[in-house]
Amino acid sequence: VLPVSAFLLFVIEKLSPYYKIHGPEGRQNYQMSFWYMFGALLTQGGESLPNSQSGRTMITFFWLFSLIMVATYSGNLIAFLTVTIDKAPFNSLEELVEQDDYKWGILAGTYFVTWFQESPFELLQKVWSGIKTFNRTDTDVLNPDPNVHIDKMYKEKYVYIGDKSYMEVRKANRCELITATEEIPNMSYGIGLPNNSLYTKLFSDKILSLQEGGILQTFKQKHWPREEFCHGSLVAEAKEIRLIDVQAAFIVVGAGIALGTIVLLIEKLVNRLSLRFCLKKENTPCKHIKTVPTIEMELDEVEISGMSNGVYSVEDNGTNNHINNGYYSQSSLDGY
Repeated sequence: VLPVSAFLLFVIEKLSPYYKIHGPEGRQNYQMSFWYMFGALLTQGGESLPNSQSGRTMITFFWLFSLIMVATYSGNLIAFLTVTIDKAPFNSLEELVEQDDYKWGILAGTYFVTWFQESPFELLQKVWSGIKTFNRTDTDVLNPDPNVHIDKMYKEKYVYIGDKSYMEVRKANRCELITATEEIPNMSYGIGLPNNSLYTKLFSDKILSLQEGGILQTFKQKHWPREEFCHGSLVAEAKEIRLIDVQAAFIVVGAGIALGTIVLLIEKLVNRLSLRFCLKKENTPCKHIKTVPTIEMELDEVEISGMSNGVYSVEDNGTNNHINNGYYSQSSLDGY
């Protein structure tokens, strides 16, 4: 971002008509643009700002970009240094079946038994094979009471594979429990009705309406127990900052480049219209055209000899001026 932004600022400054009117003082070259923006990323700035409106517009948005980036990385650094990080030993079924420290179990007589038992996928078959192995020495891994599974998690290295909503309620304010990031399988709740019931379509439409409108999520936030701050050691997970997390900062700098380009085009348009208007008005000094001093000469008597094609020069013979074949002398024509 830094080299590209510095180059674009240099181009905007190069094309800006401001310096054609007021002179090149303050114009940013590439080196000045680069080091100024490098200082902006460190929230220090540089020695001088661009004088053109288009250049200052782009610099303004680059400062906003710098503030967002600095705030993002500063917050992440503070969290990394101050929060005690305690990662879960695994976060997926694949990692679960590869380790030997934890046992796992499910509720007997539920959908999970059928899902693992009849699944054609090798990974799910490994999970079910592990449950059968553990069940030979510990029948509680297939206990139909969820409280038994919860107690086993507190007493030993045990993993309970069950309903997410139930686990969210049970682990509220219980820092000893950690929920894995992988969710399997993704199921939704429904209301059971008799076959061919007249109310099936009505209930289906209303439930979809509640779900799509966010009403169910609102009810969940209102009635679900909220997790409070855990005393003692904090349980957190380090989060790596990805490009998508700071995309707003790049949108800001992109908007600055676009707006700076628009201001540059407006500057050039206004400058061209002002110049055209100035040239049309008589006896009006035009600030868009730089004037140079001129030398006026009065020729008392001019003798022309050898009327042939060519370029003529003015020669000073004291009292008279003569034009002969040759070139105009530079000293005689300064200002013309």
